[in-house]
Amino acid sequence: MAARSLWRASTKLVLTATVGGGAVFGAAAIAKSEDPASALKLSTAVPMRLLRDAFTAATIAFGIQFSTIATTSKTFTKKAYLDLLKNCKSMHHFKEVQAQIFILGLHPNINILHKLISFSSATNLAYAEKLFIRIEIPTLFIYNVMIKACAKVGSYKKSVRFFDELRLHGLIPDNYTYPFVFKALGGLRVVLDGEKIHGFVMKTGDVYDPYVCNSVLDMYGELGCVESLRKMFDEMPLRDLISWNILISGLVRSNKLEEAIDIYMRMTLDRSVKPDEATIVSTLSACTSLKRLDLGREIHDYVRGQTGLTVIIGNALLDMYAKCGCLDMARGIFDTMHEKNVFCWTSMVSAYVKCGQLDEATSLFERAPVRDLILWTTMINGYIQFNKFEKAMVLFRSMQMDRVKPDKYTLVALLTGCAQSGALEQGEWIHSYIEETGIKIDVVVGTALIEMYAKCGILDMSLKIFYHMNQKDTASWTAVICAFAMNGSTDRALQLYSEMIHAGIKPDDITFIGVLNACSHGGLVEEGRRYFDSMSKVYRIEPKLEHYGCLIDLLGRAGLLKEAEDVINKVSTKDNKLIYPLYGALLSACRNYENVDIGERIANRILEIGSCDSSNHMLLAHIYASACRWDDATKVRRKMTTTGHKKVPGCNYEYSLWGLAEDSIEWANIKREVHTRSALKLQELCFKNGGIYIKLGQHISQLEYLVPDEYVQIMRQSMLNRCPVSSYDQVCDVVKKELGGMPDELFDEFDPVPIASASLAQVHVAVTHDGHKVAVKVQHTHMLDTAAADYATVELIVNTLHWLFPSFDYRWLTDEMRESLPKELDFLIEGKNSEKCMDNFRRFSPHISEYVYAPKVFWSLSTSKLLVMEFIDGAQINDLRTIQKLGMSPSDVSKLLSHSFAEMMFKHGFVHCDPHAANVLVRPLPSGNRSIFGKKIPQLVLLDHGLYKELDFSTRINYASLWKGLVFSDARAIKENCAKLGAGEDLYALFAGILTLKPWNKVVDPALDHLVVQGTESDHSELQMYASLYFSQINELLRRLPRVILLMLKTNDCLRAVNRSLMQGSSLETFLIVGRISSEAVIESQLLQSNSFLTRVRVWFEECLLDARLFAMHMALWVLKLQKALTF
Repeated sequence: MAARSLWRASTKLVLTATVGGGAVFGAAAIAKSEDPASALKLSTAVPMRLLRDAFTAATIAFGIQFSTIATTSKTFTKKAYLDLLKNCKSMHHFKEVQAQIFILGLHPNINILHKLISFSSATNLAYAEKLFIRIEIPTLFIYNVMIKACAKVGSYKKSVRFFDELRLHGLIPDNYTYPFVFKALGGLRVVLDGEKIHGFVMKTGDVYDPYVCNSVLDMYGELGCVESLRKMFDEMPLRDLISWNILISGLVRSNKLEEAIDIYMRMTLDRSVKPDEATIVSTLSACTSLKRLDLGREIHDYVRGQTGLTVIIGNALLDMYAKCGCLDMARGIFDTMHEKNVFCWTSMVSAYVKCGQLDEATSLFERAPVRDLILWTTMINGYIQFNKFEKAMVLFRSMQMDRVKPDKYTLVALLTGCAQSGALEQGEWIHSYIEETGIKIDVVVGTALIEMYAKCGILDMSLKIFYHMNQKDTASWTAVICAFAMNGSTDRALQLYSEMIHAGIKPDDITFIGVLNACSHGGLVEEGRRYFDSMSKVYRIEPKLEHYGCLIDLLGRAGLLKEAEDVINKVSTKDNKLIYPLYGALLSACRNYENVDIGERIANRILEIGSCDSSNHMLLAHIYASACRWDDATKVRRKMTTTGHKKVPGCNYEYSLWGLAEDSIEWANIKREVHTRSALKLQELCFKNGGIYIKLGQHISQLEYLVPDEYVQIMRQSMLNRCPVSSYDQVCDVVKKELGGMPDELFDEFDPVPIASASLAQVHVAVTHDGHKVAVKVQHTHMLDTAAADYATVELIVNTLHWLFPSFDYRWLTDEMRESLPKELDFLIEGKNSEKCMDNFRRFSPHISEYVYAPKVFWSLSTSKLLVMEFIDGAQINDLRTIQKLGMSPSDVSKLLSHSFAEMMFKHGFVHCDPHAANVLVRPLPSGNRSIFGKKIPQLVLLDHGLYKELDFSTRINYASLWKGLVFSDARAIKENCAKLGAGEDLYALFAGILTLKPWNKVVDPALDHLVVQGTESDHSELQMYASLYFSQINELLRRLPRVILLMLKTNDCLRAVNRSLMQGSSLETFLIVGRISSEAVIESQLLQSNSFLTRVRVWFEECLLDARLFAMHMALWVLKLQKALTF
């Protein structure tokens, strides 16, 4: 600036004295200009002779001498200025040189202009853009420089704009233009534009340039266009190391991990290239996800002999070994690394924490030379997870001493630990720290503080924090209401509820639990009834078991036992076991009021349920005793003795069953009781934590062949219908963040009350501005933030249980959740899956495509957290009454469901893996066609396309061949294909039993009734017995099977449950449908592989035999139905 001011002053003085007329004003404007780009334009309007004379006079008058340039016009050469621009060290120096170039009129020189643009674009892109605007005829070089500079800083739209502009000016792009254009297109994720420009490059012939080829490859990898990526690579005339690396990394990014590994193996066979650091890191990432420890070891050997252990390779190897369970190898890598960054230390500490080895984790943590926030938080969370709260607090203080500032989630975790352990002093200290450091008490931190003080009994402080919060959501209001309700302050809790309503905050189901509990403790019967009724009538919240429990408790405390009994009778449920806790609550009230009549009725109902809970028998005995009915009390106690209903001293399995003979009735009864109690606790754990925990509960509910029936029934009945609901404010926050506006701005109508809620998201009905009725799927807030921590916690729990009880090995389940959850959280993937699913039906199954439908996606309104789809009105597929009311046959619906998913599994190889009842609707075919019996033809509507699995050709055909063998009781084919799928020759019978839910002797029984999909009750009991006897073998089988087959097992279980609901029992036809389609898939594969006329004839003959056999089975089935009808 000093040089510029001096130049400006001298020029103004001399120009005023020596130059007259318009030249004075033009030269003065140049001198005044703060923008050298403006000077470029102005200088062209001033005669060059006058400028040179003025500048020379100025230098003479002030005695100015520049250190790098002579002050006379004769010494100002182009070469001198080119050298100056080349040696510029700063923007300040550059501007001085540029001003002199403009004054001397050298700026029109093309070489000078190129240097100006080159330096400024690399140093200050905004300044370069100002220069570019003043250039009348930019060259191709200038355009290339600007495209490159914009692409490097992420200004992809500007890069594409410059590219379009250069073509409009008639310039022809070269091999320096295209690479950064393709980089920009990849960053913008515009597939169509990328393909167009790729086609343009092919026409020009530049596609044969390796640099351009690699940039096209990289673009397709970034866009996730795997087919185009493969095709481009295969068609490249010359492949270098970069080409291989781009292909492998692109496949890894697209989650085509097996293919990435295949490409790596092909690369190792190509002697012209050798894997480098980038190759190794990408391939190790695939090995980690696939648990390919064998290949990981091979790569490790290659690193030892070829590349050497760099920091980046070391981190990748360490992560691979740690996640594959080889902690010793991971530690060996760690110890041999000469240079370790903080990521390396964090990975190793995290691996030890996940395995529960806190001592090793602590030792490493203390040795770490550099500790960032993530490393500190990892160690603190490890202590909290293992109930070492005091150590976590000590570590937090050390974190302060090291001047590492924690984030709010670290503090919330510590506050949660304080609340659980009642550590008020530490909680107050954390609160003081938050205030002293100026951390904002937002909704998350504020709610944690409220809960901490409430659980420590300091209600005044909870209330103070609540009223000082600038923003309050449903969770914060609920926390403070429950705080007062929990501590018996009924009036204050209800007053806060009224304030919440007046503030316009909509309560949720947890809010009403606090309100009803407050009414129960305060004896406010009328108020409790009113609040309970308002749940469904005002807020459209369906009361859950907890709400009915609160109401029963309220009525029981008030002595209104008959009314409480009537409430239980009105609870709509098919399974009385689910309302068993309500009976227990009412029985307890009967004891308090010595009401023998109602007590006996409730006790009889409990006996009808078949519960073995000794506490209710004890309550009935006390009721008889309090009424002086000693004989009846004695009978109850004797009955407890004879039936094995013994009071259990603890809830732990080992403790509860200690000392009991495993074949005794008492042992079996107590075991079932502990199963039920533990399942209910697990259910509550899933509900309280939400998200991934509900997903875990849904997985457990499908494992009826593995886990006890008590777990399956409790989890299955609740996990699909009791999912969390985000508040409307939270929904608005997500919509605004994703689409930049509020729901009422983006839509013509938007219902604030969701019509459905799942573990990860909820659905609202809306109407677009052009009149389309749509379903808006909104991800629950903070799902991405909490998913990783939740997964780590679940993994820790499973690993801990495996450590305590080695036979309890469910670690494969956490691996599957780790792979599938990120896909389910990206709604754009879900939208693409739905379109691909429908395209597969049109291409591979046109005969059935009309009867399967997926809602259309409105892509312009959809993001990774928000999915807008066509609204479809239909019946839930297990809603038998509605299906019949709509004029459809449940049998037709069941057959269509089996047919559709059999086509997906055996012909498409792209399978919807979460087809539980809430994810499949059915409606009459829009065309209105009817069957020959007058029934409306059904159409399936598939929802929630987040979880799909692709079966490669060999897996698909082996799986189809296995089912074909199951249908025709072909033991040899079953054994052969089970082995191909990974079950081995020792566990094939177990695998077949899991698929069919029948023991092996009935799997291979040629009788027609072996086709019953669900199996008889005796089959189910026998299989459960096998599950307990062969528990370790089942775990080994599930560990061996590929995860894609595990997902097929889950899909089969979901379909089996839905078909059971539709048919109210077993169905032979669904098995025949599966047999027919699996057979067709096998035949088609044989025809594809046949290379001679005789082979085709043999396959055709086999097909005819299969058709005849299936026809005979159908006829036998028809005869069985006829016999059954005549008998009835």
